[in-house]
Amino acid sequence: MGWGGDKSDEHNPHVVTALDKLAIAVPEPISGYMVRTAERVRARPLNERYIQVLEAIGLLSATIAWSLQRRVRLWYRSPHSGQVRQRDFSPYFVEPSGAGYACYVIGFDERSGEIRTFKLERLERAQMLDQTYQIPQGFDPDQYLAASWGIMHGEEEIEVVLQFSPAVASRVKESVWHPSQEIDDLGDGGCLFTVRVSEPKEMMPRMYSSAWIHSWGAEVEVLGPPLVRKAIADEAAKMAATYAGIR
Repeated sequence: MGWGGDKSDEHNPHVVTALDKLAIAVPEPISGYMVRTAERVRARPLNERYIQVLEAIGLLSATIAWSLQRRVRLWYRSPHSGQVRQRDFSPYFVEPSGAGYACYVIGFDERSGEIRTFKLERLERAQMLDQTYQIPQGFDPDQYLAASWGIMHGEEEIEVVLQFSPAVASRVKESVWHPSQEIDDLGDGGCLFTVRVSEPKEMMPRMYSSAWIHSWGAEVEVLGPPLVRKAIADEAAKMAATYAGIR
C-alpha cells in the first residue's frame, strides 16, 4: 500500500514515523491496521499543538502497546463529569476522526467488560502493562464502524430521517455522507435524506464535534427519531433565546 507523495512525514511526524516503523515489525492484521491509520494521520494538515497533546497523553505508548498486544492502563477524563478514572485497556485499533483533529482508540475495556471507544485527547496518562492480550480473530475495524456516523459503535442501527430545503438539496446530493444513505427528491425541490446509523448522538449538536445536522442550520428539519429531533429543537430554542434582543 503506497504512502503518497514527498511530504511523507510533515503531518504529525512522530506519530506517523512510529506507525511506519511498527507496521514493518508486527504481523497481520495489526500491521495492516497501522498502515491504514498512518495514511489517515498523514493526510491531515500539520498541527503542532495537536502533536504535542498526543505525545503528552501517551498516543505512542498506546500505539506501542497495540503493536506488542500489551494491555495499557489509561487515566481517562469523562467528558460529562470531568472526573478522571483509571481503566485497563486492550487496544484493537487507533482511528483518526473525520472531524477536526480528534483521534480515538478502540479496544476491550476491563472496567465495563465491553469493547469501548476512547478519545485520546481525554487521556491524562497512559502506561503500558506487562499483561498481553489477543485481538479477536476476525475483528475488522472497518466492519466494526460500518454503521457508525463517525467513530461510535452501537449494537443496533437507528433510522435518521432529515428533510432538506431546496436551498441546500443539491449540496446534500453531491456527497456520499454515509454508506446507508438514501436520498429522495421532494416536489418543492428539497430532498429527504434517510440514513441508518448505530449511534445518532454523533450527528447532534454539542454532543460531539461533528454536529453535522446542526451545521445545516434552518435548512434541515429532523423528522425522526424523536431523540435527535428534540436535541436539535432544544438547541434551536437556546439559540433563539440568546439572540432574542437583536433586531
